[in-house]
Amino acid sequence: MAALGQSAFLPFCMNRAVLKGVTREEIGEALAHVAFYVGWGNAIQAAGVVTQFFEARQA
Repeated sequence: MAALGQSAFLPFCMNRAVLKGVTREEIGEALAHVAFYVGWGNAIQAAGVVTQFFEARQA
């Protein structure tokens, strides 16, 4: 989703990934790949959504 610039669906996908055991660090590594392969703009947009997702989980 992040690679396509469709970050509205990211919280749903990340929630499923976290429930299946994917860590915050692994999601960060995936964003690094997004940045290098499809562009910084998509990665920065997705990073904001990821940050909000994990902040909401901590609350």
